[in-house]
Amino acid sequence: QHNQVYQMLPPGSVTSKYLPYPTLGTAAFQMTNLISAYHSLQALYERRFADGSSLSASYTFSRCLSDDYSKGGLGQGARGAVWLPGMSPRADYGLCTADMTHIIKANGELASPFGRGSAYLSHINAAEDAVIGGWRFNFILTNYSGLPFNVGCQNPSQGANYAGPFGCNAPMSGVDPYKGYKTRLQWANPAAFVRMPYNPVTVAGQNILSDLGIRGNQLRGPGLFALDASLHKQFDTSEHTQFEFRLEALNALNHVAYNNPANTNFLQTNPGQFGVITGDRTGARVVQLAGKFFF
Repeated sequence: QHNQVYQMLPPGSVTSKYLPYPTLGTAAFQMTNLISAYHSLQALYERRFADGSSLSASYTFSRCLSDDYSKGGLGQGARGAVWLPGMSPRADYGLCTADMTHIIKANGELASPFGRGSAYLSHINAAEDAVIGGWRFNFILTNYSGLPFNVGCQNPSQGANYAGPFGCNAPMSGVDPYKGYKTRLQWANPAAFVRMPYNPVTVAGQNILSDLGIRGNQLRGPGLFALDASLHKQFDTSEHTQFEFRLEALNALNHVAYNNPANTNFLQTNPGQFGVITGDRTGARVVQLAGKFFF
């Protein structure tokens, strides 16, 4: 945490005289009074089959809370009024930036039921078996809930109301931020947030806590859904050698997993700029062929 002022000051004040440790300047140092909590319900299913197939799936229902706004907690834009009376780190206790409510993972290898020694077409000749028998399918499925992100106050700007390095999180209006939205071009409704009132601090110590807004990480971004898959088969090339053919696809369904919105200024003169998503986490589908020779 940073060595920050311990009271709100009028705009233009010299803040160095109001630091808890004046000789340290605004340097950062380690604090031991911050807390984080993670609770989860976890379920795991595993199954192995007689034909060599296997399946593993897990589900996690979790919640992560923290008051460490600079790292695992609220993230950029949080208040961080560590030394301010009536605030302290507890006032920023909220969702971690890495909080994911639902996490589903599954992976497995499935043997083809066709070909010699399989349930179907077990009596085909060697040439036919070389084409349709012995294939194996692998997959990795990942599905996460969206990550929280913070919407800071935009007006009036810090400095117009008070001097000090406090952040401000925009209060919510009660409007459903997602209804009619949740698209790449606008993830949330800017009308879900309200403009902060103009309450300037006029004397040192006039701590107007409402100027700091509410707890942050008010919204969640898009979730992640990704499927990686491969199809492979081994061919006997001699008594002691084998050749393996692999067809692999990363993001096999070509499903785009978007990042959180890059623009969280809900007071843009162009309303369409708020909540625009400019990047993704998985990239486009990649298909590749591979061959291995075992000797």
